[in-house]
Amino acid sequence: MKTSPDRRRCLQALAAGLATSAWPAFAAPDRPLRIGLAPYLPAPRLMLQFRPLREHLEAHLARPVQFYTARDFRGLAEDTRSRTFDAVMLPAHLAALALSDWGYQPLSGTLAATQVIILVRKDGPVRTAADLRGQAIGTLDALSLVASVALRWLGEQGLELGTGPQAVQVSIQPTISSALHALARGDVAAVAAGEAQLRGLSADTPIDHHRLVELRDIPGPIFVASPTLPVTDRRALASALLSFQPDTSAPNTAANTRHHALDPAALASLKAYVQVARRLMDEPPRSGS
Repeated sequence: MKTSPDRRRCLQALAAGLATSAWPAFAAPDRPLRIGLAPYLPAPRLMLQFRPLREHLEAHLARPVQFYTARDFRGLAEDTRSRTFDAVMLPAHLAALALSDWGYQPLSGTLAATQVIILVRKDGPVRTAADLRGQAIGTLDALSLVASVALRWLGEQGLELGTGPQAVQVSIQPTISSALHALARGDVAAVAAGEAQLRGLSADTPIDHHRLVELRDIPGPIFVASPTLPVTDRRALASALLSFQPDTSAPNTAANTRHHALDPAALASLKAYVQVARRLMDEPPRSGS
């Protein structure tokens, strides 16, 4: 999906404003550290969720930190490949791609694992996978790991993707919040989500759904450093991330979790999804998608 330049600038301006609103004047004109975030929530909600981490990084590094996001995962991946940010939080399979193909360096992992689930309306027509024939499923775009896992599962159930009368239509949603609103309206019959993503939703998000099926566990998002970030800055950022103390009274999410060193075995288990992401990144974005 091509990201609208105006929309991208709007999101980045919003993120930058939220990122710097509480930062006092510096004695020295330090350049802000620019960090990209995976766009699984609306931008204002995402920045609010990650504000404690940003404030921790600023205090630990003694320099301003600005968080940014993108319109979708394709846009975030393109920004990562073009080295737009000093560091970026990516879905695990895109982080693995950045590490292997784009020269990025590991910083920290967030959640050790989160489960991919398929949600349906409690009063809806879907009770089994077969009931999805002729229905629509809402997902984030194909470069999100949750969507990749869900689409593979649909294929394993013998379900065809497309627009035919017996096919499952994939309805790309900008965020998990918008996907759940679409489910509540009946625009889609099911939604693919990461369990931890649901913990960061705003209070007005519809919750009248239940789990159709629980799929595999996947590693949570991963922070990686751009090849352009100096080694001393990379080491300081990794140390700051690993020292973050989450709020134990709040839900455990990618924004509110203890960071850990990366698990090579967990990344290796995502090889098939990395290959799909690499292929999608080599294809031109579809017009109007």
